[in-house]
Amino acid sequence: MKRLKCLIVFLCFFPYLIWAQEANHIQADTTKKLQENTYQNLLDSLTQTIKKYGLEKQIMQKSLQEAETQKNLSLWGFIGAGISVLIVVFLIIRNVRQKDLLIEQQQTIEEQNHELQAQTEELRQQQEEIAAQRDDIIQKNKVLAEKNKLIQESIQVASLIQKALLAKTTNLQDYFRGFAILSKPKDIVSGDFYWVGRVQHTTIVVLVDSMGHGVPAAFISLTINMLLKEIVLIRKQISPDIILEELNNNLRQIIHHNGENSHNISADIAICSIQKTIGDSFCIDFAGARRPMLYVLNNEIMRFRGNRVSVSSDTTWEEHFENETIELSSKTRIFIFSDGLTDQNNKEGKKFGENQLIQILQKGISESIQNQIQNVERALLEHQGGCPQRDDILMVAIEL
Repeated sequence: MKRLKCLIVFLCFFPYLIWAQEANHIQADTTKKLQENTYQNLLDSLTQTIKKYGLEKQIMQKSLQEAETQKNLSLWGFIGAGISVLIVVFLIIRNVRQKDLLIEQQQTIEEQNHELQAQTEELRQQQEEIAAQRDDIIQKNKVLAEKNKLIQESIQVASLIQKALLAKTTNLQDYFRGFAILSKPKDIVSGDFYWVGRVQHTTIVVLVDSMGHGVPAAFISLTINMLLKEIVLIRKQISPDIILEELNNNLRQIIHHNGENSHNISADIAICSIQKTIGDSFCIDFAGARRPMLYVLNNEIMRFRGNRVSVSSDTTWEEHFENETIELSSKTRIFIFSDGLTDQNNKEGKKFGENQLIQILQKGISESIQNQIQNVERALLEHQGGCPQRDDILMVAIEL
């Protein structure tokens, strides 16, 4: 019964409970909806506020950007204006400097123009002087050419006279088995010459190397040639040492005849006195004034050195000449020569030399006398090369 009461009570209150629960559900739903609406309204309001704030922020940022842009534009405008001012100032300064520079250049050009005008005037005067000097030189050259022509003609005539007065090869042909001559004058006329004279059975062969070369030496050679004729052919003197002493004394008398002692004239001379003896032998007396004689003995080239003094017009010299004597057989050769041969230099300044001459003669000792002299001439030209000839050259080779 009790349970029934409880059931009836439950059944009576069950609908209420269901209604109450339903009401609670409805109220909860309503409350929830109200809360949701409230939240939504708040959210919408907040969203609108945020949007409004964002829009305002965008507006403020845009304003700030515009202000910044305006500031930048103002700054760049100021900078541009400053640069423009600087450019204008620079251009003004440059124009001023250019004007100053142009003024300086104009002044310099004017000064240079004045200087050029002065130089031009000086050059014009110099050209006039040069033209006058040229005309004078041309005229002098014409005069010199005419004088040179006359001198050359005179020298040619002097050469002909010298050749006519000096010894001829026919003299050697008449007195000796064979002979050869090497003659190379430095100029048209020469101071070197040979002389041949005969007194009875004695033949005198003389080689003279006059001081210097050219016309002065040629005059000395003619003087000595005249004296030799007088001493040997007229006075009949055949001893070489005495001939040298008389040449020395006579040359002094001729040169100092007018009392002038300012110039010394000298000559280097080799004298051979050759006399045929019994059989095929020859006695040779030799005296040399600074000139040697080479001869062949037993197929060897030998040498007489001569004295170490020249024939000279200088009265302060004490000359002494001595004879050297040798007996040679027939077909033997003797050689006398001027120092122009042995003193000829090459490009290195080395002289041809007497020793080299002896070697060449020794090498060709079995050849003809003409070949021997040709060998000497070839060796001399090879040694000389392109060097100019420094003196007259003369060599006389005789085969007894």
